[in-house]
Parts: sequence; C-alpha cells; structure tokens
Amino acid sequence: MRGGTLGADIAGLRYGLRRDGFTVELAARSLSLAHATVGASVPRHVLAAAGALMRGAVVEIADAREQRQALLLAALARAMHGSPVHWLTGTEERAAAAAAELRAPLALLNLPADAVRCAPLREIAFDYLRDRLHAGPRSRPAHGRIERLAGDAPQAGRLRLAGLHCALVEDADAAMLDDAHAPLVMSAEADLSGDRLVYEQAMELARALTQGADFEVGEEAVQLTADGARHLAQISVLLGAVWSARARREELVGAALAALHLGREPNRKSDILYRLTVPRFLGRYLHLAGACRDARGIENEFWELYGLKTVRAGPAAPRADCPARVFRSAAQRRSAIAATASDSPLLLVAVRTKAEAEALPQGLAVSLYPAQRNVKAPPPAPPHVVVAELHDSRRHVEQIRGAYGAASCVQLLALEDEAVEKVLGFFTKALLGKNQGELSPKLARFVASSAQKGMERAQAQIRREIVARERQFDDLLAFSGRRE
Repeated sequence: MRGGTLGADIAGLRYGLRRDGFTVELAARSLSLAHATVGASVPRHVLAAAGALMRGAVVEIADAREQRQALLLAALARAMHGSPVHWLTGTEERAAAAAAELRAPLALLNLPADAVRCAPLREIAFDYLRDRLHAGPRSRPAHGRIERLAGDAPQAGRLRLAGLHCALVEDADAAMLDDAHAPLVMSAEADLSGDRLVYEQAMELARALTQGADFEVGEEAVQLTADGARHLAQISVLLGAVWSARARREELVGAALAALHLGREPNRKSDILYRLTVPRFLGRYLHLAGACRDARGIENEFWELYGLKTVRAGPAAPRADCPARVFRSAAQRRSAIAATASDSPLLLVAVRTKAEAEALPQGLAVSLYPAQRNVKAPPPAPPHVVVAELHDSRRHVEQIRGAYGAASCVQLLALEDEAVEKVLGFFTKALLGKNQGELSPKLARFVASSAQKGMERAQAQIRREIVARERQFDDLLAFSGRRE
C-alpha cells in the first residue's frame, strides 16, 4: 500500500471521515493506513489497543514501547479526520520523542507536522487558559465566524489552540488521577501602588511584630501565629476602618512581612484569573483516551471521573515483591537505612518529604516523591531501592522500581509517620503501646498492606470530592446562564 495507491486511499478516507465520522468501517480503514505508514510489524494486541484508544477508553498495556506504538497508531488515525490531535505527556522529553516518531508517518499521510501536537499536559492546559483569557469571559462565536469570513480575524490568529478535539494521554494514571489534586491556576500581578498610605501603615505594623513570637518565616511564605494575629489586632485598632476586617488586615501585613523577609514587593499581589482542575480540563475534549502500564484497582476512578472504560491489551504487568519492615519510630527506620547502606553500596532511598530527606544519614542517594518522574538517566548498575514513608499508591512503588531498574526493593515505614498514623488511626496507638522496636514480619506485612490500602482509598476519595464540588458548582452557575 504505497505510492499512488496510498494517496488515493487517504483522499477517499478523509472524505468519508468528514462526512460520516469514525464509523466502525472507517475507523478500521484509518487504523490500517496508519499501520502501513509505520513500517514495522505491530503485535495484534497493540492494534487492538489502538482501536480502543480511537473509540475512547483507558488502555492498560504493560510494555512501554507497545504503549507508545498504540498511541502512535491512534494519533495518526485520528489525525486523518482533519481535527487537531493532542498527544499529552508528562515531560517535555517524552513529548519530543513522540513528535520525532510522528514526523515520518505524518509526511507519508500528507498531513501537516502540527496535525498531532505532542506536549506536556500542563503546557496545553495553560495555552487553553490563555486563549480563554484572550477571548474574554463572553466569547462571541457568531462575531468570530463573520471576522474569519471577512478575512479579518486578528483575535483568532492570536489563539494558541484550535479547540479541544482529541486528547490521547500517555501514562494516564499519573496525568489523569495523580495530577487531579494540583489545579491549573493562571494569575496576574495586580499593581496596588495607589494605596500608598495603607501600605506604609502595613510596613510599620510589620516592623512592630517579632519573628518567632508573632510570625514565622518559611521558604515560600510568612505565617502569622495566633499570638501575632491578636497582637496585630491590638496595635492596628486606631488606624481606621480598613484595618477593622481581620482577613484584610492580616493579608496586608502578611504582604509587608513578605517584603521585609522574602524580598517581595509589598505593593503587588497575584490575582487569580482562571482556575481549572485537570479532570475539568480533560473533560472538555470531544474525544478523550489514555494508556497506562497498570490500571488494576483504579478502573472505577477512570469511569467516575472521566466516563472512560478500562480495557487490557496483552498480558498484565507483573508485580514484583516488595517486602515491608515497620518500626516504632522514624529514628529507628533511619538507623535501618544506614545499616542497609553499609551492606548495599548501590542504594537509593525514595522519600516523600524534603524534611525526611534532610534527616537521613549523609552520603545516601535520595530521590524525592514523585521519584518515578524524577529519573533523568538510568543508574550505572541496578540499585537496591528503599521506599521510605508511605506513598500514595502501590503502583507508585512499582513505577519507582521500573524507573530506576531496581534489582531489589524494600519498604520501610514507621508507626510515628503522620501518614501511617492518619490512615490507621487508633490501631497505630495500640501498636505504639505494645512495641518498642521493629514489628514482626507477619505484623509488619499486615500493617503496611492496611496502611497502603487506606492511603489509596483516601486519595481516591479526595479526587471524587474534587469532581463532585465542580459539578455542584456547575449546577449553581447554571441558574445564571453561565458555566464559568
């Protein structure tokens, strides 16, 4: 299927797709043509995975290369319709690799190079928010069409996206579930220099407060203490009505404290222009699909959050054993890590928090959470990975092992860990009273498994609540005739 025959088939297929859409027959023809341009044999289950992506589903496919092949075929097939396709990745490096693989097949299909845009999810999302900001709160579709017909459409020419038509998400579990907690926020600096007198008063009040007693300075912000808030209310009582409202008073003095101790301008603040969550953004695509390595246990979430079914293509991803050791205190766990380091020269410690990373013994190789995304290059030899602290999901531990090519893995937890105590509740207090050192292997396995399942349930509940609040907000705004 080369040369003129391929060109004739493509022309006829495009006409049919624009007239009838992706019917079963036309979808099969699109996938066949995409396969012909790849120039490599593709396993049957990868073709089935590409077909599921074209219909709209989350495909569970264990092999990373096969996952990339399925996304490639689906992207090429969807691009034949003529609507823009977005291949959403987690990093710029993966986006560049995907774009390089698409370049030759797109040329064979006589499609423009930008028919499939490969980019990190957040890059596309912020382009969408910039377009919304540029178009204004009330876009005028009819006016825009008239401008385009007249050949004078400067507004459309400045838009970064041509709509949200089709999204194919790589590593869907990380992008669509794990990143659901982090909102997409676009803000702008607002100049408040007109309130000169108010800010001069705020600077004088800030200088009257004592660090440690009235406020604490962190790396990113200055936080008033309870005593500081009361002290501020007392010393600002005679300064006028603007200082009577507690929220406004603490906001102004907080900005002044940030100027004094963090070097920020007190006469500027950030105004939030748009705020959007990942589920809300992805839900606006006309066609949405994704692929991931392992979807066991999260199928219901894909359905509840995005309305996508999960299908498996090929054998399931193997799950390697990761034994757990549980200690009474974090100090005992750190001692165990140091002892492990003396026995294993190639040791990597995967932790969740910066505080725990700083508390570990010096000289250890440490990777902060999410460790599975922070890998720049594989280590010279397979390391022994110690997963310290409780991670959000068991699949994250599997991803860490795969990302670093670990030879072995062990999970070390402490009953005093905030995450473990929060998940297990009163059971943790009972164990703390009965144990002074390391738990028995049987009890440690039970505690680690229970804590991990509890953490997964808690994270899933947070994601459900995020989507539920957004849907409730939509229902409330529907009375005003607006969805934004």
